[in-house]
Amino acid sequence: MEIRVELYLHFRERDTEASPGEPVLVDLPSAASARDVLDHLGVPEQAAKVVLVDGRTQPLDAPLRDGQTVTVFPPLEGG
Repeated sequence: MEIRVELYLHFRERDTEASPGEPVLVDLPSAASARDVLDHLGVPEQAAKVVLVDGRTQPLDAPLRDGQTVTVFPPLEGG
């Protein structure tokens, strides 16, 4: 199944085939989870402070469906 992944802040600099700031398309087996997306991209789970599936928080182990979007943010700082 194909999952669209949006990476923000320093995660955008990951070595991917997409241009910086562009979504990454990831092919994963059916019933893969957001945790599987992080593993596939080499993003440590503890570094991904906010992970959204189609704009909503979900458990990292919840199965994804083909065509969903996973959005990943690192810890946010500032004020």
